[in-house]
Amino acid sequence: MKEINKTFNRMEEHLNAIGLPSRDIVDPMVRVSNIENKYNISFPELYKLFVLKYGNSIFNESVTYNSIELSPCADKNGLSTFDSFFGFDGGVDDLENKINQYYERIPSSLMPIADDGNGNLICIGVKGNYNEKIYFWHH
Repeated sequence: MKEINKTFNRMEEHLNAIGLPSRDIVDPMVRVSNIENKYNISFPELYKLFVLKYGNSIFNESVTYNSIELSPCADKNGLSTFDSFFGFDGGVDDLENKINQYYERIPSSLMPIADDGNGNLICIGVKGNYNEKIYFWHH
């Protein structure tokens, strides 16, 4: 757990530098546990720390990234856009609502955690060989 906390602290420094605000969420561990039990999955510990503090977050400015594999949605420079992280507000970007929305459409080893603002998803692996890896789901 010590290494996870260290990694999370480094990640927070980067998130703060690019303008992602943290949030205080009511009973977030209950919500995470309910999702894990309902879908028989286990979110990575680092992701749990992240979603509890930064879930339902939208960046103040446009964020782009280079993916390991070229995305069909990338611009001419190979950059893809990122819009928001799902969280626990009960609204349109609520994590459990998004999981329910896409449950029959994406593999059960992946869970949606964010979107690119164009209907595509950023997913996290929660089972088997996919566990703890990040994937782009092009709709």
